[in-house]
Amino acid sequence: MKKWYWVCALILILSISSGIYYFSVYRVHAMELPENIMLETHDGEIVSLNETGKVRILEFIYTKCPDICPATTIHMNNLKEDLRALGITADDVEFLTITIDSKRDTKEVLASYVETFNIDTNDGWKVLRGNEEDIRSLTNELEFYYQDPGNGMFTHTSTTYLLNQQNQVVEMFGMGNKGFKPEKVLQSIKKLL
Repeated sequence: MKKWYWVCALILILSISSGIYYFSVYRVHAMELPENIMLETHDGEIVSLNETGKVRILEFIYTKCPDICPATTIHMNNLKEDLRALGITADDVEFLTITIDSKRDTKEVLASYVETFNIDTNDGWKVLRGNEEDIRSLTNELEFYYQDPGNGMFTHTSTTYLLNQQNQVVEMFGMGNKGFKPEKVLQSIKKLL
C-alpha cells in the first residue's frame, strides 16, 4: 500500500514539474514574432518586424492609458539610458512600442506620445501602429490579450517581451512600476549580447 502511495506521489510530482517547465520555459521559447507583419512608425515609415540580428524589447500600449502603459514607457526610457551608459547602442538593442488602439492612435497621436515621453526614435526606438488584423495577429502570437469596451479605456495583459536576435521571445516581464524592473531587464539583455 505504501509503495503505491509513493508511486502516485512521484507521478504527481513529475506531472507538476512538466507543467511548470512547459509554462515557464518551453512555451516562452516557442513564441516569436509572426512573419509578414508591416507596421507604421509615428512619422509614416512602413517597417517590417521580420528584421533579425538585434535584441528587442517590446511593449504594447495605448496612448489613453492612465497608468501602466506610460509608467512602462518611462521605465523603458530609463533602461535605454542605462544601456547608453554601458556603451550598448541601437546597433545591439532595439526598442519597440506598439499601440493596440488602431482606431484612436493615429500617427499624429503617436508623435505626441513620442514627444511627451521624450522617446528618441533616432536611436533604435520605434513607436508603431498597424491595422487591427495585424495587431491581433501579433498580440495573439505573443499571448497579449486586450479588449476595448467601446470607450477607449482598454483592459489588457500586463506583459513586456525580450526577444533574441532571431525574434524569439526569451523572457517576459511585467509592466508598470511593480512589474517592469529596468535593472532586471538590463541583466537579461546583457546575457543575450
